[in-house]
Amino acid sequence: LNCFICILSVSVINSVQYFFPNLIPWSQVNTSLSGEVVRVGGLFRDELISGSFLLYFLPFALIFLKRVKLNYLEIFILIITFFGILFSGERSAFISFLLFCGLYLLKDYKKNALFIIVVILSISIIFYFNFYIFKRYTIDLYASISNFQNSNYIGLFVSSIKLSTLNLKTFLIGSGADTFANICDQNFNRFKNEIYLCNIHPHNFYLEIFYSFGVFPILFLVILYFKTLIKYLFNFRSLSDIQFILYTSVLVFFMPLKTSNSIFQQRFGFIFFLYLTILFYINSKKKL
Repeated sequence: LNCFICILSVSVINSVQYFFPNLIPWSQVNTSLSGEVVRVGGLFRDELISGSFLLYFLPFALIFLKRVKLNYLEIFILIITFFGILFSGERSAFISFLLFCGLYLLKDYKKNALFIIVVILSISIIFYFNFYIFKRYTIDLYASISNFQNSNYIGLFVSSIKLSTLNLKTFLIGSGADTFANICDQNFNRFKNEIYLCNIHPHNFYLEIFYSFGVFPILFLVILYFKTLIKYLFNFRSLSDIQFILYTSVLVFFMPLKTSNSIFQQRFGFIFFLYLTILFYINSKKKL
């Protein structure tokens, strides 16, 4: 119930702030050079994380609706979350949400045809009347992908790989928790003529685990992820509603190439270990 209420509140605030950015003076709004709203902080003040928040807690709201047998509200909460993430400006969260919906609707796509139609119509109307949203989620996104080799994300990817393979010890057992920024700065001159960037963390938790703890934990997590994916593909129609939501949520959360915050930060660390627990649970031998 708390997740349901929070998702509703965050989505409404994001939508309102996008169209009326001065209405919430204590919350951050990022704008383009031409003054168009790019991202909103909403209830998170100066942290532009509202879209990710909606994505991470959506599965628990859906589980609540299943448990209290309010299935007719599923489409409502999905649509509300869709607008909340869209207006947050978080492209990674928006793409992950569309993937989540694609997997979630896979089990009974005929029953969910209304939601699919509403989303397609909503995207078409919003893109038609708001060119900047259209540009951000299509033209700008395509430009980022097509120029991927020169992106900051690839720079951080290269940094974490190079730092993780500096020596055999680092490769096997890592450099320690939350040390990326310091060691990255210490070795900057060593790679300054290459695509190499330093930041507080690699912006991908697979790379962060590899850098921090070595190759074995990352291999274990990758194998567990693809094992879960195979089980899902072969058994998704026989899963109960709650099992289906749990499988879908961890498959989207643990996608290998998505961007993420650091697992050593309090907010994202809590979410990471929450989903890691779910991943272990659905792969346990105990009956769900």
